Amino acid sequence: MVDLEEPTLTLKDASGLGDAPTKSEAGDSATGKIGSTTFTHKDASGNIILAPSPSALGQSTEANSFPVAIASDQDYPYSATNNTANPSQAVSIGADDTANIRRLQGRITDPVAGDFGLVTRQIPRWPQSFIVHADKVTIGNGKSMLSLLNATGSGVVIRLHRIKIFNVRTTAVTGIVAEFGLRKISAHSAGTLLDTTGSASGLVFPMDSTNSLSASVTARTGATVTESPAFDILNWFWSSDEWGVGTQDVESLQHAFAQSIPAFETKDGTQPFVIREGQGLHVRQNTNSTAGSFDIEFLFTQEAS
Repeated sequence: MVDLEEPTLTLKDASGLGDAPTKSEAGDSATGKIGSTTFTHKDASGNIILAPSPSALGQSTEANSFPVAIASDQDYPYSATNNTANPSQAVSIGADDTANIRRLQGRITDPVAGDFGLVTRQIPRWPQSFIVHADKVTIGNGKSMLSLLNATGSGVVIRLHRIKIFNVRTTAVTGIVAEFGLRKISAHSAGTLLDTTGSASGLVFPMDSTNSLSASVTARTGATVTESPAFDILNWFWSSDEWGVGTQDVESLQHAFAQSIPAFETKDGTQPFVIREGQGLHVRQNTNSTAGSFDIEFLFTQEAS
């Protein structure tokens, strides 16, 4: 305890050994000062140390502040209670291994409801997804088996991720090798409109019941189309012979492949077919024959443009 009315200051040399001469000077108990010296600081052992006036705790100017060196392994938990049990949830300040630069390292793992802090979490984003399935479409020369159009002004972008073509004829038919081509279109009309209510001709099915297909995006079978340009982007050859129980032949093997292997599917690192406003695609049958019937299936997503 220091008597501020008649204090005695005991001075020691730099090594802390030996007593130096003492000096008495009247103090002011109201301000805690002796002359120009204020007793406001203590060392780690609780001993009073001298601090030149007017230094004080709290924020101050640079000239009136003391420098502080932060320990290299100092932790600053955002929740003191939680940090005791979960040290990995602290925010630490450490020294850079190569440049002596202070850096802030956030380590937040499995936070609980009572914690304080900011948690960043990746939430999967699933675009609205749809399957359009054209059912048992009879082939024909130059026939549009299935078309998909995104009309001008729709406000959406369609991305075609997968096309499947498979023979569904199970009753006797003398087939041919049917040639299918994928072509761009700018318009389609007539034929049979497919929608979410379904019919004998097919169905537009949302992968999530909350998904809503734009009314400007339409699918048709047997449509009259405007091709732009009139050539195949992709093409495939499939036998239209009936298949099912009976003697196994080359066509039967081909049918099995068609069931399991898509005619087109987006691969990692490649884009799907992007159908913007005023654009569309259709699968066209190029062979002059009506022998056989096929299911055509598109898997596509819809996003705001």
